[in-house]
Amino acid sequence: MGAKVTQPHADSEGDPRGSWTLVLVAIQFGCLGYLIFTGRLAAESRWLLGLQLAALLLGAWALLVMRPGRVNLAPILRPDATLVTAGPYRLIRHPMYTSLLILTSAWLADVYSPKRLAVWVVFLANTVVKLTLEERYLRDRFDHFEEYQRRTWRVIPFVY
Repeated sequence: MGAKVTQPHADSEGDPRGSWTLVLVAIQFGCLGYLIFTGRLAAESRWLLGLQLAALLLGAWALLVMRPGRVNLAPILRPDATLVTAGPYRLIRHPMYTSLLILTSAWLADVYSPKRLAVWVVFLANTVVKLTLEERYLRDRFDHFEEYQRRTWRVIPFVY
């Protein structure tokens, strides 16, 4: 893969501020579960199915570059965290969140209802909170994170 990683500049102790973030993970999985069980995993529309496939490929690429054993579901940093800036991380700081937002948007569009839209909006808000916390922790841990922020998009290239 040739993933470019950078070691942290400070101590590598876990961040105790993040213990409550498990609530955010529970909200995320609750929303995902609701969208899965009230709709279809694979969209009927070819266009939406293509979006789902693109989302899954982006997520798999991000996981491979990050290395699955280093992924943390909670938006806190592992003690041995490194800043990954290769693969999709060259353009997008949070490609796994991007993948999930694309996938859930396709699920919503495939089987739309006001209740599913409300759940998706909660999922979106939860995701923004998670990535905001994650970026705060990354900024605290890595001296050059702000420079990385300036040259990358948060979630959607050329938009956000």
